[in-house]
Amino acid sequence: MSIYYIHPTAGNDSNIGSEVNPWLTLQTAVNRLNAGDTLILKDGIYYSTDENHINYQKIVGSASYITIKAQNKGYAIMDGQTVSKYAVQFYPGSCYLKFEGITIRNYYWAGFFSNNGTTGNFVHHIIISDCKIYDIGRRWEHESIGINAVFIGGGDHHWIITRCLVYNIGRTQFTEDRMNKDHFVYTHTYTAGDPNVAHDNEYSYNIIYNTSGNMFNLCSNNDKILNNVSAWAFPNSISQGIWLTAHEDSHGGNGLTIANNIIYQVNDWDQKFAIIKTQYGGTAWVVKNNIVCSPMSLWYPGYEHPEWMAGNNYGIGCENAVIDPMFVYAVKADMYNSDFRLKAGSPAINAGVSVGLTADFLKSAIVGNPDIGAYEYNGSNGGTVTYYSAEKSQAFVKNDCGTGYYGSSVLYTVPFAKYTSTVDQQTADALALAEIAADGQDYANTNGTCLVTAIGGKTSINEYFTLMADGSIWKMICGAFEKIV
Repeated sequence: MSIYYIHPTAGNDSNIGSEVNPWLTLQTAVNRLNAGDTLILKDGIYYSTDENHINYQKIVGSASYITIKAQNKGYAIMDGQTVSKYAVQFYPGSCYLKFEGITIRNYYWAGFFSNNGTTGNFVHHIIISDCKIYDIGRRWEHESIGINAVFIGGGDHHWIITRCLVYNIGRTQFTEDRMNKDHFVYTHTYTAGDPNVAHDNEYSYNIIYNTSGNMFNLCSNNDKILNNVSAWAFPNSISQGIWLTAHEDSHGGNGLTIANNIIYQVNDWDQKFAIIKTQYGGTAWVVKNNIVCSPMSLWYPGYEHPEWMAGNNYGIGCENAVIDPMFVYAVKADMYNSDFRLKAGSPAINAGVSVGLTADFLKSAIVGNPDIGAYEYNGSNGGTVTYYSAEKSQAFVKNDCGTGYYGSSVLYTVPFAKYTSTVDQQTADALALAEIAADGQDYANTNGTCLVTAIGGKTSINEYFTLMADGSIWKMICGAFEKIV
């Protein structure tokens, strides 16, 4: 279980993948990962013009998640330059991956894509958290293929997509029969009679806006849609919010839980459309404690299921009700500066139902009854914007070892949102960096290790690499040492 690093410009794939000597290319780095390993993406833009940025095929055990994460949340950016089809394409059987804190942008068809088509060899236990996913498929496109932030294949299961900010998904022209194929999450529909549908996935505490089609288009069983905020689908969307597409023979679309979500300012270009449509069937849903701020009806005409509505559905217990969740700031014309936290007096505060989650979009603890939406009200929003420090990390080398020893590298991390500022983001981040500067070296000296005694001016790093006394690194090649750094 090793930690490796990659840098988009200062790395080299001949390096050992350390903090000081990182790798360069994502695909090469991912190919080298083994069960339990962590790959840390240092700040910068990782460009791609390959067909897929990462082709992922790793089969590991449940206790050995592979983690691919940004060193600082949001500052490691994967950019497909509108050329690469997918940021990550999963191959059959891939499993137990955590993908954390990375910005995904400018991909042609999808951010994450799994369409394995292999019965019994499904992609499972994938966690996508704290990512920003935007500008996917933003073009004039008449092809009938859908464009999605996340595409989950039939039979895939136990995916968790949580605390992600997602916007600008799908094509940009006014083409009704194409734009409705573009979504935040799409779970794949197989042919009638095939029972291998996606199942047991969770989408929680995400903020999603400005998708060309519906937020969710699901052909899944037992999925959970919890505490999301969705807003401002493109005006010709068939429905903004949640849309279930079930198998024609009802193998999919069963047992969904839809709770504690806010569906905000649904576009009402055609009043015949609605928030939820069960296209071919579906059974045993639970729809509870959601807020809808829209003049549109909850159920698509002819597909009503009032028996599924458990608990208190604010604003949708009676059709066409309009409830204002009282966000700090949410204006479509200025959507990129929106703040979907709750003001004092919001009907969403303490109005949710417990769904087993413990932290909100900012990883703030859920206290008492959860609030509806993606944020827990902290008692001080009231229109004042609070900036939360980004996760910050720096490696320090233990420097108090005795003669003939060298210290290990230790990563000191200040977690996301440990510090706040009402001034600006830079001020909040500066507080985190100040802690690193003050405490990082002492932490390394306390927690680091004094490694192998240097003999003859060199120290073995592992069976392949040797660190010389002058700081250079040599690699054993064909029985002889060759200097690589």
